[in-house]
Amino acid sequence: MKPDGCPPPMCREPGGSPGDAGPDLAAWFEREGWRLCLSEIRVPRPNPTFANPRFEHARLRVLIMRLSPFGVVERSQPHLVLAHAVRAFSADACVDLAFLPGERDRNTLMKAGMPLVFGIESCRRVEEFDLVCVSVSYVLELLNLPFLFLHSSIPLPCSARDEGWPPIILGGSAALASQALHGRGEDCPVDAFFYGEGERAVPQILDVIVRTAGRPKRERLRGIAATVPSVWLPWEPGAVPKAILPIPGREDLPWRYPVLNGGEASTARLPAGFGCASFCAFCFEAFDRRPSRDLPAEDILAHARLLKQSIGASRIEITGFNVNTHRDFLKVLATLSTRFDEVGVKSQRIDVLAADPCLLDAEAALGKRSFTLGVEGVSARIRAMLHKGVSTADVDIVLRRLLDLPVREVKLFFVITGHETPQDIAEFRSFTERLAESRTRANPRLRILFSAGLLMRMPGTPFQYDRLILDEHTWAPLIGRLRSISETAGFEFRLATPYTEYVMGQVLAMGDGRLLDALRCLGQEGFCYDGEVSPSMGGRFLALAADAGVLTPKLVEEKSRTHVFPWDHVRCQYSDGFLWSRYEAVRAGVDEGYCVTVGLKKARCLGCGACEDPPRRLAHSAVRATTPVEVEAIRKAAIEKTRLPAPCAAVWVDESLAGVTPEWLQAWMMRAITTARPDLADRLLVARDVLFLSPRLQASFPGFWGRSIVAFRGLNAEEAGQLSGMEREGFRIGAPAPLPPDPAWSRLELTLFVPGDALAEPSSRLADWLRSHRVPFYLSREGDDTRIQCSPAASRRRHVLGGSYRISEAGLEARLTVGARFDAGDFLRFCGDPCLRRRIRLCVHAFSFDP
Repeated sequence: MKPDGCPPPMCREPGGSPGDAGPDLAAWFEREGWRLCLSEIRVPRPNPTFANPRFEHARLRVLIMRLSPFGVVERSQPHLVLAHAVRAFSADACVDLAFLPGERDRNTLMKAGMPLVFGIESCRRVEEFDLVCVSVSYVLELLNLPFLFLHSSIPLPCSARDEGWPPIILGGSAALASQALHGRGEDCPVDAFFYGEGERAVPQILDVIVRTAGRPKRERLRGIAATVPSVWLPWEPGAVPKAILPIPGREDLPWRYPVLNGGEASTARLPAGFGCASFCAFCFEAFDRRPSRDLPAEDILAHARLLKQSIGASRIEITGFNVNTHRDFLKVLATLSTRFDEVGVKSQRIDVLAADPCLLDAEAALGKRSFTLGVEGVSARIRAMLHKGVSTADVDIVLRRLLDLPVREVKLFFVITGHETPQDIAEFRSFTERLAESRTRANPRLRILFSAGLLMRMPGTPFQYDRLILDEHTWAPLIGRLRSISETAGFEFRLATPYTEYVMGQVLAMGDGRLLDALRCLGQEGFCYDGEVSPSMGGRFLALAADAGVLTPKLVEEKSRTHVFPWDHVRCQYSDGFLWSRYEAVRAGVDEGYCVTVGLKKARCLGCGACEDPPRRLAHSAVRATTPVEVEAIRKAAIEKTRLPAPCAAVWVDESLAGVTPEWLQAWMMRAITTARPDLADRLLVARDVLFLSPRLQASFPGFWGRSIVAFRGLNAEEAGQLSGMEREGFRIGAPAPLPPDPAWSRLELTLFVPGDALAEPSSRLADWLRSHRVPFYLSREGDDTRIQCSPAASRRRHVLGGSYRISEAGLEARLTVGARFDAGDFLRFCGDPCLRRRIRLCVHAFSFDP
């Protein structure tokens, strides 16, 4: 994506000293920041969940940098894992986060001469921190690092940044595929790379940063590399081992991290383990995060309770590469279903679902109505080539079961390899015809979506040796046939990744440091990636890659066993020649299974070398003895939750929390209550505002604060009554209140405030808005106030019933009595500025209900 009218990069003088940082960032944010979408996640100000000391008093200042917009990475964990590591290292540390601003925000910031990289909580620039940790999650994010540096006055080559700049270290799940940033060592944008799992390595890095403060930066970086062997210095090349947690424990799971103001604020991710036991030949994560290490069920459940108290989670999502392979999966699921309002499950294998008939029943009992299944290959032969370990019978069994369950949607994901033959296509057609016939008989209203992605040959996988297919004309006929077959059978079909985006990612994944010049040029020209690759961006990148000498037959052709890859300096955990042996199996179409017992398929060690010793090689083999009793327990818990009481109480929300999302307020109240009353932690499922921040009314009350009603689902009336009088930062719980009817209220007393610099001619805007709703009124002056007097007919319109307003330099302050059809969000839409909702404040003083 290229911003409109992108200004030239913000370059510093030669020498790379921070020098004059330019306009005051904090002052600009105070004055203009409300115009940014990014400002929404900066609410409340300050955010108490950061638990930061004053910036200037902090023992250590760490900026954690994500290379995608917040909305893209809100559901991911890397920045939260790093934030937890910093906070666990020192309570006196200041931790902050930076995200790629969205397109409109980028344009606004650049036109104002503001940097794109800054701490969202402290509003500080990169050079003011002691350490910057960059997390890269997928290869296309690599496009954004030069762009962000160039448009934030950060010298791009690490050699151009003097002692006034903090060390910048890059890691993350795609670090092993980040060789496009290597450059020629001295011109690498980052000072160091970290490979592997950082849960225990990050505190060691922080310790060196603190102990070596004041020493030359390169000496400090050498100290980090000496202490943490998995840190690689591009200007001092050499081999490094990838960091792996041999036996992870509860202490490695994150829980001390900030809760940001978004729709996921009340959701926490609960790891069921580390690594993967599968050998899917195409899967970067499966090979990058070996071996598979399940966490004990008691550790998972204890951590879930901790997340409720520390984060305020009311929804828990079990995460992992294949969570349903965990030996105690249903035990964990059954317990969590009684302790959380909602429980989600991600990433499940089809063969596991086929082998254990209890699993789908259990998830349906939890209320899951949409399932995503990774079929991967379009035929049995292609699945064997991909080493998916899934038979045609497995797929048929699972789909038949889903057709018999109350499911609304099934998404089937396929990987198109480019090796498909007419026989494979014919088998795919037969599969779609069988599925269409089964759906017609069993569940004709079920939505079935076929999603297909082009096979990305990734570093560190067997497919790194395969030839690359970069010609669109090779892919197009194959995609067209699969689309036609799917749609003819009555199914939706979509290509998960457009061709231009695919080919850019493939070249970045398999290219080398010569691509850095291409990334620098794209950044200078204003290109970055935020979910879309335009044809112009793709064409420009490929032209630059060709000019750099990367797009050659050597890159595209099939690789030999002795081929030297740009990432060979990272010593992975595999035995010598293991990846090549897997690639030979790929070419032969031989699927040798994986190291977890599933049904009748016994675990088998393939000698990958990831496990420490032979006894441990099959220690994680899942021999699960599930029974219908566990499923019945989950179903019973789900039914009981629908019958649970939800006693209510009055609540006063302080102005300091005006503008938070319902999810953030929910998490903040849950955190306060379960911390103060740990005896309620297992029973209180959710504390939710049921009036002004309900999903139905949230848009009508932007900037809400004041009086409301909160429901405590899971508590009885006596337990809820014991919370009366609880006062915590930002809210106060009052006396028990009856559950409001629906529609909730009939009359409100409120104050609406709009700052003076945000709205021109507020008096006429307010009057015109009332007229647009045919509210009969007239205005009269009383000193500094203007009274709004409505005729008795106004009560029938149930809109504004009367009140007064005052206009001063501070802005418009309207004290109104309103009915059930009042909608402050509609007033903002009438004014025509969508940004106004970030500045409006609406205080509810009193409400009443119809008898």
